[in-house]
Amino acid sequence: MSSYQSAKARRDKQLQELLDGNHFKQALSLCEKSFKKGDKSEDLLVTWVNILLGHPDQARREQGKRELDGIFERSPPISDIDALVALNTAAEARMDDDPRIQRIWERAVSVREGDENLYRTWFKTKFLEGRWTAAQKAAMMYMKKFPLSREPFFWNIITCELARNHTCATETDRNVLGPLAYRFISKAAAEVSEEKPASSTIRALDSVEDILLLLKVYRSQEKFAEALKVLDDPLTGITSRLGSNSWELVRQKIELYELCNLWSEEWRFCADLLNDAHPNNLQDMSRSPNYPFGKFGDDWKVWVGLLSAMKMIDTNENFEATKNLIHFYTKPKTNSRNARLAMLLYYSIDVRENAQLLTACREYFVDFCTKVACFHDLQPYLSCLNRSLQELLVGLIAEDLKGVVPSHTAPLTQKLNWITAEINLLKLDYHLFVSEKIAPNRRGLLRAFVRNCLRLFRVSLLIGITVPVSERRPGDDAAMLAVMALLKLKELGDCNVVFQCIAILEFLLADSKHNYDALLILIRLYMKLGAGSLAIQLHSRLSIKNIQHATISWILYTRISTIHPFAPTTTLPGQPPIDSPKCLGIAIDWHKSAEYLNRVSINRMLDNGQYSMLFDALEVDRCLKSGFAKFMFIVESHRIGRFLNFSGIKDYSNLLDELDSRPEDTRDTTAFPDAEAYGQPRFEESLIWDPKPDHLWLESQLKVIELSKFLQTRRIKFRAWERLRTDEDSTENTSSFTRYEIHTANMIDILRFMCYFSRDGKRARDTTCTLLRDLRHWYSAMSAAVLSEERLEETVPHYLSIETGSLNWVYFHAMFTILDVFRLTIQTLDYLLEKNPTLHSFDQDLLKAASIDIKAIIGVCWANIHKSVTTIINKLRRSGAASMMVDNTINRDENLIGCNVKDLIGMPALVDIASDICSSWVEGLEAIMRLLPAPPT
Repeated sequence: MSSYQSAKARRDKQLQELLDGNHFKQALSLCEKSFKKGDKSEDLLVTWVNILLGHPDQARREQGKRELDGIFERSPPISDIDALVALNTAAEARMDDDPRIQRIWERAVSVREGDENLYRTWFKTKFLEGRWTAAQKAAMMYMKKFPLSREPFFWNIITCELARNHTCATETDRNVLGPLAYRFISKAAAEVSEEKPASSTIRALDSVEDILLLLKVYRSQEKFAEALKVLDDPLTGITSRLGSNSWELVRQKIELYELCNLWSEEWRFCADLLNDAHPNNLQDMSRSPNYPFGKFGDDWKVWVGLLSAMKMIDTNENFEATKNLIHFYTKPKTNSRNARLAMLLYYSIDVRENAQLLTACREYFVDFCTKVACFHDLQPYLSCLNRSLQELLVGLIAEDLKGVVPSHTAPLTQKLNWITAEINLLKLDYHLFVSEKIAPNRRGLLRAFVRNCLRLFRVSLLIGITVPVSERRPGDDAAMLAVMALLKLKELGDCNVVFQCIAILEFLLADSKHNYDALLILIRLYMKLGAGSLAIQLHSRLSIKNIQHATISWILYTRISTIHPFAPTTTLPGQPPIDSPKCLGIAIDWHKSAEYLNRVSINRMLDNGQYSMLFDALEVDRCLKSGFAKFMFIVESHRIGRFLNFSGIKDYSNLLDELDSRPEDTRDTTAFPDAEAYGQPRFEESLIWDPKPDHLWLESQLKVIELSKFLQTRRIKFRAWERLRTDEDSTENTSSFTRYEIHTANMIDILRFMCYFSRDGKRARDTTCTLLRDLRHWYSAMSAAVLSEERLEETVPHYLSIETGSLNWVYFHAMFTILDVFRLTIQTLDYLLEKNPTLHSFDQDLLKAASIDIKAIIGVCWANIHKSVTTIINKLRRSGAASMMVDNTINRDENLIGCNVKDLIGMPALVDIASDICSSWVEGLEAIMRLLPAPPT
């Protein structure tokens, strides 16, 4: 390293340390000292401009904009690669879609035409930003300048395809870029020769990845027949040197047959693959196989293709041939589970074979009932049976299982198999009859089902099965089914079932510590009760990692800042303290690190020509960059930070600058167990009591953050929320808002307008006066409707029953949401009362009077909240509170379910669970008290 490079590295390190500490003045001084020493490097100039643009002083920022405009027109242009990348990053962050950003690269390559690395950097910079049109232009110029280079040729095809399919692409873009990609990739296919590519055919297809790219382009252009010809071509087909017998190409060919409506050809292709895969034919050395795939032909994709083609051909001869082929696999025991499932699919397609489907389902259950997946295998086909056949199926299977009940002296394996079979039968019963909303005598059916499930669960415990800590016990699913049925009773108005569900799941998790399904459900139940600290402790046992932060963590973090914003003060035995705000920060940080690592992978895939993987990685990048969960977590983290004045809490609001369109909803709701009847909502819907946040909810919350940031910095740093609304959105749509979020959203809008209009001297007086009147009206109405002493008295539970009392997540959500807007209101009023030049002509007496009135209303509300919270805490801390809860939810259950739960778990354990819930409530209530000002003495 030269002395200049060493000095540059030291200077850059010093600058970064100063900027990390927000020491902009010292950073500018360091840059200016370097200028005086004669350093005229382009990267220092760009760094200096970047510091100016991020400076907190408005005059410096304006200077930065002028200097940036000067750099755009600079002659000679910036051509240093590092400086160009830094300039591009700074300009993109502040001048979205400005055509001058593209021109800085064009001007740079015009003075360094022979620098291939500059072209590569230009392309990759735009590609990783997702600027497909700009990247395509860079690839085209790169390709023209270096015609013998292979990379820009394929990069141009990829970017044409991406730009064509982008949501912002115009019809002209689609009509131009699609055919362009098709023409280039067709040229690459035409240049394939039998020998390895020479320099004259350097752009020819050369791997399976290239063929998959061709198929993607052809399919997007609806050139399905031509794509099939490519797969049949001796130079580019599946069995060619390039194709290398790739099974992915086989899957593609099956799909192309369907897209071309070539059903007979698809049927023959799939039948040949399956015949080659049959064990008898594999062992027959005299038989010449149709394809070189052997046993890989027994693939579910192939079976589905065969049966789809059969359905479309729709002739008796083809139905019979298909049936014979399936029987060829199933009659002699080939251990082909795919063939057995294909038989079920066959009978479900042929409506004439309804009775045969019944027989096939019964035989499949008998053969596979000792497998956990048995019910899930049968589930897709049960709806094809009429009601009478469904009832007959359950009756026949129940009779079949009566003959396999093990004796007391039977081997442990036989007992385990019987437990699994009985659970599969219970799942069948739940799916077909118990979960149906129109079932006759539904309440009685559900109660009987719960008792049967608990009975089987107790039997499984008596067997004395010991399994590794990392595994779930065989009888656990019986307890899970009992919980699912109990929650159905909750929908019918039965009280007490939520505590019964919690008790069952806590008992189950005492031994099956890693039962993922039970943990997910229990977290949601605790969140419903407002027992946030218990939910946080359980969430830590899920060991959430990687993509689960984006797909699963929503079960805890949805509105966590208004249910239990602070770290739990108590932890489970043997568990380290949990800093839940920090864990929320970890989930946000994971998104940032995952985006970086994914882009490193994208860069590597571009270099290695892994194009099919590249498109998958780009889809992941899109979900990570615009995933709804990430922005929801930022909203929750920012509210917690506001509660704590950002003491020990990182402010992630700068990441909201990445929000350039409506977020992608990556929240996974399929992780929960599901055995609901066909056509009914999935089970997890019964675990979502609060309105599900969407982009309109996010827009409202971003306005809150914008107001908070304005009050901190006295300037509007971003308006990310403006990018979320479309013309199709109705301002009246509040389905994703709670009642209290609607109240506070109106107040936040008033506060925002007051702050912004106060900066406009022309409108400050009249507008701010009107807004103050509106704000006073809203506060008077809300304090009477929600926070009056009488209304809060109604929320204090007179009986410590979870169901009959009113204390649940809504109480905590209301208090924390309203306290947050109280704090913002006071900060806004204080800002307006400051010495402000634009309010010089404003009636200060009117402002002070309105401020005093509003603060007086807030003071009364604070006193009422303090009284309400204190009353509830005293009730929960009374001796016997937990026993009273158990008495109200278990002992008063006249339907015997409570007795069954008590017999299963034991009264001491039930009291301990109730005590933990009371403690969690007290902890949440004390968190509310932390945010209240000290009452006057």
